[in-house]
Amino acid sequence: MYMELFMYLLKVTACTAAFYIFYYLLFSKLTFFSINRWYLLSALVASLVIPALHISVQTVVNAPPVSNQVTINNAAANIVAIAEPSQPVVVQQAVTPINWLFIANCAYWLIAGLLVLKLCINLYSILYKAVKYGQRQKSYFVVNGQSPNNSSFFNYIFLNADGLTEAEKEQVIAHELVHVQQLHSADNLFVEIVKAVLWFNPFVYLFSRALCQAHEFEVDRRLASQYNSKSYAGLLLKLSSPGGAGLVNQFSAYGLKSRVGMLFNRPSATAKKLCYLLVLPVLCALTYFFVIEKTYAYNYNNSNFVIVLDAGHGGKETGVAANGLVEKDLNLQLVQQIKAVADERGIKTVLTRTDDKLVSMAERLAPKGDVFVSVHTNWAPVNDAGATGMRIITSSRNLEFTQSQNLAMAFVTQMAHLPHLQGVESFDVVQQNIGVLSKNKLPAVLLEMGYMSNKSDVQYLTDKQYQRNLAEKIINAVIAFEKSPTKKISQMGPVDTAIHTKVKVTFLNQQPQTAAQNIVKDTAIRVVAKTRTAANAKKYDVTGLSMAYSGNYYDKAKSNEDMYKEFKAAKYTATDSTGHYYNTPTTTLYNAELSTPKYNIKAKVIKINIKDSLITATGGVKIKMHDDKESHDNTVVTTDSLTIDLKFHYLKKGSTRQ
Repeated sequence: MYMELFMYLLKVTACTAAFYIFYYLLFSKLTFFSINRWYLLSALVASLVIPALHISVQTVVNAPPVSNQVTINNAAANIVAIAEPSQPVVVQQAVTPINWLFIANCAYWLIAGLLVLKLCINLYSILYKAVKYGQRQKSYFVVNGQSPNNSSFFNYIFLNADGLTEAEKEQVIAHELVHVQQLHSADNLFVEIVKAVLWFNPFVYLFSRALCQAHEFEVDRRLASQYNSKSYAGLLLKLSSPGGAGLVNQFSAYGLKSRVGMLFNRPSATAKKLCYLLVLPVLCALTYFFVIEKTYAYNYNNSNFVIVLDAGHGGKETGVAANGLVEKDLNLQLVQQIKAVADERGIKTVLTRTDDKLVSMAERLAPKGDVFVSVHTNWAPVNDAGATGMRIITSSRNLEFTQSQNLAMAFVTQMAHLPHLQGVESFDVVQQNIGVLSKNKLPAVLLEMGYMSNKSDVQYLTDKQYQRNLAEKIINAVIAFEKSPTKKISQMGPVDTAIHTKVKVTFLNQQPQTAAQNIVKDTAIRVVAKTRTAANAKKYDVTGLSMAYSGNYYDKAKSNEDMYKEFKAAKYTATDSTGHYYNTPTTTLYNAELSTPKYNIKAKVIKINIKDSLITATGGVKIKMHDDKESHDNTVVTTDSLTIDLKFHYLKKGSTRQ
């Protein structure tokens, strides 16, 4: 949510900068003051509206192989530590990161709130004087002696007649009456509110000053045709006073030199009004960059692939009821949207229920298919009503757990491309032994789409266009998962030997030979250097990496104890984190580095799940392994994703862990 606000404000700043620079270079010297006024107001409104809009333009493309999963069963490399779910791995926290985004958000709202409060106080002061001391004069009120400067606010004219002749007093009132008739005070009030909200934006203050000058130029030009220009200019000089933009229109406080000069300038040629059409390319460019999002829908031509779609709950099992909705109904709506998109792409689907009925566990697990996707929504108690976010759940007891993890990561990748989530975060993947997952024979994922206890989540989850966008991303994720090749490496020995000796390639629903050609073509595995020297470390570039220990059967206890001790001493650093390691089962680290005496793992996101004894890393993962202590040789592997499974181990009889 904080990042969405930050991005919105950043886009607003960019829009105001573009519109103001365009105004300053092309329009500020023209004498079309009314047009300039409306340009400035319209530009401010457009700057606020454009970043809030979103238009999705979809293009259908062939699905690329996204997640190449590598499984390495390797004893000599000592890649994985072993731990039971009941005996969590203890990771020593090296740094407690500061959430700077949260602090910035608090500072922004604090300053904005104080400025709005100041604006309200000023507004109350003006209205108090106007109502108490105002004297009605036809269609307006005159407030005498309550302001050092001659000014106006809507139909209240604040007059300071000291030193003025009757003729000069008449000109001052005539000047302020034009402000009243043109509703310039409404412009000022709008700009002051915008300044309070966008207090950090320097271009908003330039807009305010330019608008005040446009007001005064507009009034001066009209009065110059009624009174002698020289005498009117003299009155401006006589009543000149320092001032700035604010709620009231001050008679002689803005760019006095410019105003006098403008009185005697020749009007701009009428044909120059066509120059204002030049703003259209700027408007189109900002709309293109900030409003239109190009999305890509994956095409599919495998008629044998089947998705099993499970709408959670049903019948008397209603699920959560909140904000006027029942979970079982919303789940079915979302599943029907997913089915509609799948039908358009030529993908077969099987629904565990098509109407409001209770389906048993056996019936939910009975349909045959290739992947299982269960759709639910979440709920939080009253004391946590602000809870928000999408959760992607897998089960470590699922027979296809590794494939389920791959499917979950495909969902993460696609949901990251769904714009304007408005607080529904899609990057939380957890393991829970839920029946439809743990008892399932298919790669299975449960999607909790958002919180029904959160009105913001409900607003978007019930929006038909949002449901459509969400369904498209879900289908894209499933297609990307199905298209991904799986490379199985079973060679024992050092990692480098395993990778470039015996590589068996399989591809879902495709001949192995064709799959092997695709892998070679895509350079999924690329050996950069083979020389075992410190200067030329072995480097491999893969798309996905899953590491699980498999050692000598007769010496598993000793080997696993060594690996447990290796990761027990692990330390991490990160720029940000969510979840406290001692209070929640999962800690998420951002821009993180996890280090042990033998391994160094860097990634944009590292998740440590102590409940299921699982470490996952995504985003620019780099793994450095110290293969040989004597030669200080390193093996370096870069990958998009990494899974370290710590949950299986064998202990000697009577051995204990601290």
